[in-house]
Amino acid sequence: MRISVFYDHIRQAHEQTGIAVEQLLDEVKQTGIDCVELNYTLAAESNVLEMLHNAGLAVSCLYEFYDLPNADERAHLDAHIALAQTLGAKTLVVPGFLDDTDAATMAPLVHDRTALNDFLDSNAAAQRMCEGLRYAVQRGKEHGVCVTIEDFDDKKSTISNINGLLWHFDRIPGLRMCFDMGNFITFDEDDLNAYRSLSAYVSHVHCKDRNAHGDSVAAGTGVMPETAILRQLKTSGYDDVLAIEHFDVPDQRDDMMRSARFLRDTWRSV
Repeated sequence: MRISVFYDHIRQAHEQTGIAVEQLLDEVKQTGIDCVELNYTLAAESNVLEMLHNAGLAVSCLYEFYDLPNADERAHLDAHIALAQTLGAKTLVVPGFLDDTDAATMAPLVHDRTALNDFLDSNAAAQRMCEGLRYAVQRGKEHGVCVTIEDFDDKKSTISNINGLLWHFDRIPGLRMCFDMGNFITFDEDDLNAYRSLSAYVSHVHCKDRNAHGDSVAAGTGVMPETAILRQLKTSGYDDVLAIEHFDVPDQRDDMMRSARFLRDTWRSV
């Protein structure tokens, strides 16, 4: 098992404390965090890869946002997958979103798998996202890169719920999942049931905890059943990345360290 953290948390810790990013990267490494979740566009347009290399930190997952319903994103996907191959990283593709009208039509269907399947099978935007993801998976296969989607916390996303995710996995062989512990709240779905339903596809994990108001907090300090999910992951044989995720907490520096300790100690004990 390796612990990862979103690079954006390190940048936000710099903004909150004034401590140099390079020093924060060293602190992260000393805490036992081995790698980062990194946005593809940032990686391609900045010196962040050099700073990570100097700190001895790898890139565990290279994520990117796409507009597959409305744009030809094949060149974008090609470049994303090529850099992931160079870095030895997985990819996370956020494929895009439905418009407001389609999202409103989808919302009451998400707990009825047959009804949701029928809707997505007939929806042009969902079909274009499916086609784009199918292309990404094929390119990933050619380059030895794992392509994932996550349970995304937006009601306009077709991958925001269990049945929507299963629709994609049924239609795109080889597509894998980044399981985000904190996002099934979007449609009030049970996290443990979600894991049981989707565990066969899980290749990466985001350890997002939330308080009772839905705000992100340090791992292990909120209401998400993180210990129970970690136990199920370990029992199933998962031994890959556990990524710390808590965007916009008021003390990123401290919470990154608290989250790393929780994940390390809990993984040992479950």
